[in-house]
Amino acid sequence: MRFLLTYVPASLLFCLGSAYLIDLPGIYMDAVNPDYMVVHILHPLATNLPVWSMPGNMLLGRFPLVGGIYSGALPLYLGLPIYWVFGTGIEGIRLSHMVFGLVVLTGGAAFLRAWNVRPLIVAIALCALALDPAFLFAWRTQFYITLLPLAPLFASVALTQSTREAASRRTAVLAGLLAGIACYGYFIFGFLVPTAFVHAWIVSRRSGQVTVIWWLAGFAMGVAPHALAAALLWHATGGAADFIAYIRGTLASLSPGQSHLALFQRVTLFFDYVRLSVLGYGPKAMMIQQYPSSAPTLRLVLLLGLPLCGLGLWAIRKAKPPGLPLLAGFVVGLFCLVMAFGDRLWLHHFAVLVPILYLACACVSEAVVRLVSGFTWSRIAAMTGPVLFGVLIGANVLDAKEVFSTLNRTGGGSVIIPTRSTGLRSTASA
Repeated sequence: MRFLLTYVPASLLFCLGSAYLIDLPGIYMDAVNPDYMVVHILHPLATNLPVWSMPGNMLLGRFPLVGGIYSGALPLYLGLPIYWVFGTGIEGIRLSHMVFGLVVLTGGAAFLRAWNVRPLIVAIALCALALDPAFLFAWRTQFYITLLPLAPLFASVALTQSTREAASRRTAVLAGLLAGIACYGYFIFGFLVPTAFVHAWIVSRRSGQVTVIWWLAGFAMGVAPHALAAALLWHATGGAADFIAYIRGTLASLSPGQSHLALFQRVTLFFDYVRLSVLGYGPKAMMIQQYPSSAPTLRLVLLLGLPLCGLGLWAIRKAKPPGLPLLAGFVVGLFCLVMAFGDRLWLHHFAVLVPILYLACACVSEAVVRLVSGFTWSRIAAMTGPVLFGVLIGANVLDAKEVFSTLNRTGGGSVIIPTRSTGLRSTASA
């Protein structure tokens, strides 16, 4: 019941924001990829709908194992029941993506509760996240495909943490499976999951049980669809030579290693992406090609400064913000991602950063409350975190209001198909 009380307010706010002007902006291909393939599953006779799929990838001619060489089909299968009920028009798309957002909020709540962050802080932090334009509008753009796998990643580390005193093979396998599903969802999680593995290894050592082996077994199960897709591709292409030629051709078209940025430039790019992600530039660029931002300096100071202060508290051993090193490890993974691919990445690859920062702020707020709990003014100090989150909520509401106003006035930016009625069936070939 306590979990529901911490989760329901944010869920309601997120649903309201997601349902408002639900048909705006219109749909473009990457905003429904791989979801668009659901039409083949629900309507087998829709043979006029083209599908971009690797050879051998479509089981029974209808069910894709993966969405591409760098992503799975997680949104497709999670959204399948919603598309079946609400259809594949724009309303069905937005409702399914709204559910995806709720799943990520659930994962975030589970993460914070696993580290015993008090319900008030969890509730208000999730409310602030639910209303942040960088999160709220991500589900109307291609950012959704990189955000969704964050839910199983959060759930994986939460499960490992919450069962640390009574770890079992079953929970270790499940935690590893969830981490594997995150990697299956999108390739960038291959840079974040090592932090979850290190956490599982530490818990395994402290518990005196070799559960980390079972975690790895679960992880292998989670990423198995990619291995199976590769095997079927090998078979479909006729052997090693054509298999390698297909992989090389695909990689050549994607050009993942074609960044010519020097090391220092990649470091600079990382910090640029951090700043722009916190300000929600990505979804706004895709939807309205404008960048309204209320109190941008305050937003940067709070979402970046508070976690940095928490790491400082940890370093000087004044307090240990629960879960903060793990979240910092995820950010280090994003840094390594930029070091590897440079400007071949864009802001949608950084969509996971904003939820991570909100969770980090919640962890630091919890640490501050614990630090001052013995002082006479502890009640006043304990309200610092909720007040700061309240300020963020106000700024987020103002930002969202401006974005909605622009959407309603223009129907969306030039990169979006500006229609109120377009669905999957008519845009998959656009």
